Amino acid sequence: MGNHFLMAIALVVFVTGDVSLSQRIRPGRCALYEKQPNCPVYTWDRCSCDQDCPLNMKCCFTGCRNVCIFPDKAVTITTKADVVFVMDSSGSISKDDYRKEKEFVKQLANIFDISRNQARASVIIYDDNPKLIFSFEDELDNRNVSAAIQGLQHLKGHTRIDKALAVAENVFTDARPTVPRIAFILTDGKQTADFDAKPLDVASKPLKVIIQFHVIIEICV
Repeated sequence: MGNHFLMAIALVVFVTGDVSLSQRIRPGRCALYEKQPNCPVYTWDRCSCDQDCPLNMKCCFTGCRNVCIFPDKAVTITTKADVVFVMDSSGSISKDDYRKEKEFVKQLANIFDISRNQARASVIIYDDNPKLIFSFEDELDNRNVSAAIQGLQHLKGHTRIDKALAVAENVFTDARPTVPRIAFILTDGKQTADFDAKPLDVASKPLKVIIQFHVIIEICV
């Protein structure tokens, strides 16, 4: 496919628990840090996620450890990209956790300037049988994407990540040839071991052909 194609597969592990909607990834970004060659052998992080920090501070890595600092100004990604959100809608996700998942994806989508000529978005929900909610060709904006995510049904079947990856692969056939391709894949755990389930290293191989970096995000509880 060549180096013009850029894809990040983000495995978002949605951890269940009593987490209110106020406990979110806070806006803004951590400042750039320089590599520290003389970090102590043992370091103690002051925080592990944003909700550990007071006020509007974020938990940021400074080169040796995580500390609470005030962030840089809020991030908006204005670069062109084609972005797919693959959301776990299986029965192992409770009603409350599905609501949290939708809220998280809405926040994540709003980082991008979703429009016809900037970032285009697509959403897939999955259980045993993935459903394509909307594609790049629908040309939705941020408001429409948020409304569509809010109204998603809860499928409640088995967790078949391999089938969802196959749908994502097909969605990317309509991606623009010169912009980054980004996939955010959400799950609360392992794939259901059905008799016809493909191992995830096999199922993800077609997508990995055009991957240049991986992003791993874990929701902090």
